[in-house]
Amino acid sequence: MVLLEGPHVPLRVQLPLFVALLLWHAAAAAQEVCSPDCTHPTKACICAIDARNVFVTPIGGIDRQPAQIRRALGPGDEIAGLDENGIVALTCPGSSDVKLHGRFRAVIMPPAQGQDCALNLLAGAVDVLTSTPTQVSSGETLMGSKRTMYSMRVAPDATVECAVIDGEVAVQNLKTGATRPLGANAKASWRGGQLIQFGAPLAPVDMTQTMRIYTRGDIARARAQGVIFDDPDSFQRALQSRYAAVLATPADPATHIDLAALQTIAGISMPALHHLEQAERLNPARADLRAALLATRTVAYRQVGRGKEAAAEAEKLRVLDPARYAAVQRADPKVQRVTRGAYEPAVPSAPAAPR
Repeated sequence: MVLLEGPHVPLRVQLPLFVALLLWHAAAAAQEVCSPDCTHPTKACICAIDARNVFVTPIGGIDRQPAQIRRALGPGDEIAGLDENGIVALTCPGSSDVKLHGRFRAVIMPPAQGQDCALNLLAGAVDVLTSTPTQVSSGETLMGSKRTMYSMRVAPDATVECAVIDGEVAVQNLKTGATRPLGANAKASWRGGQLIQFGAPLAPVDMTQTMRIYTRGDIARARAQGVIFDDPDSFQRALQSRYAAVLATPADPATHIDLAALQTIAGISMPALHHLEQAERLNPARADLRAALLATRTVAYRQVGRGKEAAAEAEKLRVLDPARYAAVQRADPKVQRVTRGAYEPAVPSAPAAPR
């Protein structure tokens, strides 16, 4: 017992408790908060939580803290989810979309030069949608990517499975240094550093699981921003169908544009911008596709506060499609409520663009 003398009244406290309280308040004060649009210039941000039990252990700390929306995570911070069906969505500084799900534990790692973010997955699963270099490691396996849609899962028996939905990743054995490319629609797995299989095609169940994870993550992002859905089941079905189309035909720009257009209806702007960039790389030749891309990107840029880029896209749209330009100019980019509707595609039905 130690006696702390105040100017008027003595106060007896347990020294360990007093020190712990000081440390807790210091840790709380040190917590960084991301911007209102859930971004941070150098750290990952927690942007959606669809789970009951998610905790953060700050670097150097021992006590878990309940995870909160817009909390910034830096190198050494650990995030863990205890719900079997839980999902947490992170946004990296360069807008990479990271979805952790299941009973997961992951540590934010220092990114290498030019990387958006890096994670060490200790348990559970992670799905990454990115247009910039990222990496995920677990044990002796490391996945590095540039522009792709990929996942890593760590099973209870320590089996590590890597899957690439779109694009390509470099899979490295950290023990031997050997690196192999893993292409789209393929997966590989290891246990105890030993290769089980490499390059097996993704099964329909893999695509279904991916579609559901991304749909849930997107809706959780919208709700975290305060968006209200008049008919959430209808919106969820529409979003799942758009993701199913992207997964089935990733080389068709129309599927990416339709998905992005639906996402912007609910203010899910960061993932929408990724799909619009992917559509741009696929070089859509049809004028209606170009107009839909420009219109959707104008709205998405406005939603994330990138006014100059929105204005540049709007000017291109004005030249290409004045009527659609006028409609976009009248639209309010701020989303508060998603009303009931059929969620029509952003472009009319037509033969798919050349693959």
